[in-house]
Parts: sequence; C-alpha cells; structure tokens
Amino acid sequence: MKHVPRDNQMLLRILGLVVLDTIIINCMNFLALLLRFDRYSDIPEIFLNQMFECAIPETIIILLIFALLKVYVSLWKFASIKEALNIVIAVLLGKGVCTLAELLAGKRMPISYYIFSTALLILTEVVSRFAYRAIRSWRFRREEPVEKQKKQVMLIGAGEAGSVILREMQSGGRIWGEIKCIIDDDIHKIGRYVSGVKVVGGRNQILEAVKLYGITDIIIAIPSMAHRERQEIINICNQTDCDLRILPAIYQLINGEVSASSLR
Repeated sequence: MKHVPRDNQMLLRILGLVVLDTIIINCMNFLALLLRFDRYSDIPEIFLNQMFECAIPETIIILLIFALLKVYVSLWKFASIKEALNIVIAVLLGKGVCTLAELLAGKRMPISYYIFSTALLILTEVVSRFAYRAIRSWRFRREEPVEKQKKQVMLIGAGEAGSVILREMQSGGRIWGEIKCIIDDDIHKIGRYVSGVKVVGGRNQILEAVKLYGITDIIIAIPSMAHRERQEIINICNQTDCDLRILPAIYQLINGEVSASSLR
C-alpha cells in the first residue's frame, strides 16, 4: 500500500470531520424535536417541515463557523479543555446565528427545541473529538513494540512540565512507556490524580513506589528545581536499578546548553 502524503492525510481527516459534523448536526436537531414531543407521531408536521427546510443552510452556517474558529485544524490527539471550550463557543455561536436567522424568516420552533439541539450538539461534538484521542492512544499502545510496553515509568514532578510529559505519553506520542505513578513533594498534590495517574507521595516514597509499581524508568520533570534538591533526588533514584532521565529547563535549550539528543 502506498504511503498517503501528509497533506492528503490532513485533507482526508478534515473531510471526514466535516461529514461527521454534518450527520451530527442534523441528527441532534431531529433528536431535540423528538425529545420535545416524546414520540415521532406527536411531532406537528409544521415543525418537521421547518426543520427540513432549514437543514441545509443551518448545516452550512455551523460548518463555516467551525472552520473560522479553526476547529478542523486543531491537533485533537493533544485535545484538552481549551479545545473543548473552543467547540462550545463554536456551537453556541453557530446555533445562535441560525436561530436568529430562522426567527427573522418566520420559522419559529419550540424554545425547548433550541435548548435541546444546542446542548446535544455540544455534547456529541466534544465526545466525538475526545473519542478520536482515545482511539488513537489505544491504537498506538497496540502497535508498540513489546520492549516498549514493558517500560513502567515513574514521573517525578506533578507541575506543568510533568503534565506535558504525561499527556504526550498518554496521547500515543513518540515518548515510550506508561507512567504508573507520580512523585511530588507538595503535600497538597499527594493523593490526587493528574490525568488519571496518582501522586503517591514525596521523594521519601520513591524507593517504596519503585518496588510497588515495578518501575523500570524514572523521569525527573521539574526544570525549575534548585541544583541541590535535584541532586538529592538523583541520589535517591541511583539507589534503584531504574534508568533515569532528566527534563532540562527551557532556558537551557534556548541557550544551547542542552542538545536535542539529550532529550532522547
């Protein structure tokens, strides 16, 4: 099978999303009407006719607003709250414009129809995008080499840098392994979860957690940590048989103090 060029892959992905959104928009409108009247036979013919008459222009308007707000060019494998909020804004704006246009055209629908259709569209759009992320992550894990599947990772640092590493690994990026636990000295973070992974304790729990979770690799992801503190954690990690990697500070990359190869 010939490899599909990257530009064509993006075009096919966007086209697929447009087709999916077209189906979702119209299905949610019909479902909203069905929810309003409970049974299909109870739906007044005038409302069905108005829904069908507005289907094409409403779909076009919403798709155009999605495109203007860059919904189709977002990297959904890294989908986060920001992308979800962007979809909510796009749906509210699109449905608002369509509702206003329909009212001005004298095609009034029940108020509950507008509420139901908007809420259902937001829900299905967000779910469909995050489902893509989940499916991609699942496929990546299935295709991983066996030796990569065996890597059990401990992440030290539950801050921004650690979150980036965690999201990249969970999204099926090129960073190997699976993070089994997180270490952080902040007592307010201990016992909580970051993207589904538990912060099990501070640096004093490193040795215990390595045995408990069968850790094979440790990543220190606290670029802003003082040298003395970092060395203390490294000394603890050196008491294990784990491979140790340290995420450098951004300023080190910019100043050329760290080469790209050191991140591998």
